[in-house]
Amino acid sequence: MRLKDKVCVITGGCSGIGLAGVEMFLDEGAIVVCADIQDDKGAALSARFPAARFAFVRCDVLEESQIKAALDLAASRFGRLDVIWNNAGGCTAPAGIADIAIADFEREIRLLLTSVVAGIKHAIPHFKAAGGGAVVNTASMAALQIGHAPFAYATAKGALKW
Repeated sequence: MRLKDKVCVITGGCSGIGLAGVEMFLDEGAIVVCADIQDDKGAALSARFPAARFAFVRCDVLEESQIKAALDLAASRFGRLDVIWNNAGGCTAPAGIADIAIADFEREIRLLLTSVVAGIKHAIPHFKAAGGGAVVNTASMAALQIGHAPFAYATAKGALKW
């Protein structure tokens, strides 16, 4: 129960690492808001977990206003925000640097890096109101050594090492 009654927002929480995080956080006593674009999976999770400890909110992290809305929902529904886990993402621009379209590169940076900055930015007022908080950002081995992932993905994840 290391997270007993901590209010946590997890972006990309409907599948993969995010879903494992949702399950672990709930097992550790957290209250979780899952912010994701996968509506059907979000509905299934809402049916699986008690509403007193879990909420799903549709959130496209490419839209800053939707990130802010997810954080605001967590604070208004559950009384505060203690943790944001910026996890949403994926490798959507698989081309190497010589072949990548700049628009694809920019979208990947928005998905994997700009959304993290927006998440932290909009969590800070809630953390101040709660007297503190924690930020978790999902990075990747691609952040540590070139060649583990396509260029845009590795660039964004590398920036998260700070």
